[in-house]
Amino acid sequence: MAISEPSSTVIEFLGSSGRAPSTWGQRAIWRSIRWMRSDSAYFNLQRCVAVPDGVPAEQVLAALRAVVERHEVLRTLFTDTTDCTVQEVVAHGAIAVTLRSSPDEPTKSAAAALAAELVSRPFRHEREFGLRLAVLSHGDAPRWIAIAVSHLIMDMTALHVVERDLTALLGGAELPPPRWTPRQEAERQADPSGAARGRAALRFWERGLTAVPRSHFDHPPAPGAAADDPERFLRLRLESPAGAVAASALADRCSTTTSVVLLAAAAVVLAGRSRHPVAALQLIAGNRNEDRLRELVGAQAENALFVLDLPDGDFEDAIRASYRPALSAYRHSGYDPMAWAELLDRVALRRGSPPDLAAFFNDARMGDRWDDLEAARGAEAFHSRTALEALAAKSAVRFIGSWPRQDARYFVHASYSPDALHLNLMADTHYLSRPELERLLFSMERLLLDSVFDRVHIRDAVEPELRVGRPADWILADGSWCDPGAVAHQVSEAAGGARVVMETAPTGPTAGHPDRPLTAVVTGGPEGLSIQELHARVVDGSQGAPHITAPQWYVLRTAAGLTVAEGSGRPDGEG
Repeated sequence: MAISEPSSTVIEFLGSSGRAPSTWGQRAIWRSIRWMRSDSAYFNLQRCVAVPDGVPAEQVLAALRAVVERHEVLRTLFTDTTDCTVQEVVAHGAIAVTLRSSPDEPTKSAAAALAAELVSRPFRHEREFGLRLAVLSHGDAPRWIAIAVSHLIMDMTALHVVERDLTALLGGAELPPPRWTPRQEAERQADPSGAARGRAALRFWERGLTAVPRSHFDHPPAPGAAADDPERFLRLRLESPAGAVAASALADRCSTTTSVVLLAAAAVVLAGRSRHPVAALQLIAGNRNEDRLRELVGAQAENALFVLDLPDGDFEDAIRASYRPALSAYRHSGYDPMAWAELLDRVALRRGSPPDLAAFFNDARMGDRWDDLEAARGAEAFHSRTALEALAAKSAVRFIGSWPRQDARYFVHASYSPDALHLNLMADTHYLSRPELERLLFSMERLLLDSVFDRVHIRDAVEPELRVGRPADWILADGSWCDPGAVAHQVSEAAGGARVVMETAPTGPTAGHPDRPLTAVVTGGPEGLSIQELHARVVDGSQGAPHITAPQWYVLRTAAGLTVAEGSGRPDGEG
């Protein structure tokens, strides 16, 4: 389809103004955007809105102006201060609108391609609104509006609200003022009741972080893995009509949602692969469970901590066991990310390394069931093993994309399809090879399918070849595995090149102390170096290295072998 070279116009707006601290949801996504730096366009969102027949260009621009004036976050700039990021709503200004036209009737795919152009560049939030617009016309008749927004200004739920409002305005509707704004939400979070709720959420996180494995990736990298691989992070998508049938059947049987079923599958497979008895994943929580928040146009999503102690039973037991911890996670998902980061630092010092919260699950579907599943696939698959297996033959795994860096190692998310399970897995190939990614997706599907007609024990959820192996000299310390040689090297670096001997057997300094599986005997370190300072350096150096944890005990000796200090270095430790 031939599309004209772009031209542009502007819409001028006039609305409210004001300045306020950023909301918790804005701070949460802002951390990720800054971490991604030049690759932060990954987080941008896009939508295409059809223009009704007969609506002239002037009315389209008027509707765009109205929606910008209506939702203040569409005309908000963000600046960093010494305390936090500040949102500043601009009262008067202009937003550019790209104009493109086609001699042929433009399709939705053409509009989507135009939106993809808009989202391909990062936003400069301190001097650019987090909104880009384009109108695609057939000749002079507008047909589509392409919208690109920064995730900093809104999440997908909010974008659907904007899409709905814009569609109504194109039809000539008059809309009541929005009920709630991000500035009001920031004020609510800072008031006594909001702050108390945030502190309660952080206490929940702290309890969870003391009970989970420090990492599900406490094992050697995949063979041939290269840290600087430009395609290190891959996303594959399982497209499975049979998976949708199985998830629906299991949800009905367990009186729960398909979202909980899929979460349980992701957790069981992750824990089975890593050989841990507890699964820990971060969930993406929409945080819209109060009336004032349901249609708030802003960024509300934050991460929630899901912890599942795997039951000694079958997959249905795991599904039923997943509901309450998932509910608790979502109930405790609203908090100040700055305070959360401080909490992680405290937990890291106590446990010996930063929590490796690198596994995620997100159900990005707008509904819990597949609208056209039974009509498209037939009812027989719900009741016949043969029919379900025949449907499984249609499953396929597709490559979606690759990236040089991401802030997750294992990210499972369900995306929308009317008649098939679309289960995406983005993973770090430094720890999971591409063939393993595909096998893990099929493992989740097979777990769902087999559980419809059989009792599948959790220990059989992952085939033995997919369970990680660890060298014989690695040891289990505080619920996760570590490489004593790598720990010794890290302690030596933290101690200025001192000689370090790791005691891992119950002899010498560790005798009679089973809670000290790893003791570092440090000889010839810098004079005056305290155990606490050494411990903090080791913890800091273990960031991003799940195979390293700080020793539970340190023994400091002079170059002549005289012991000058010993202790744990941990805030609540001895010595």
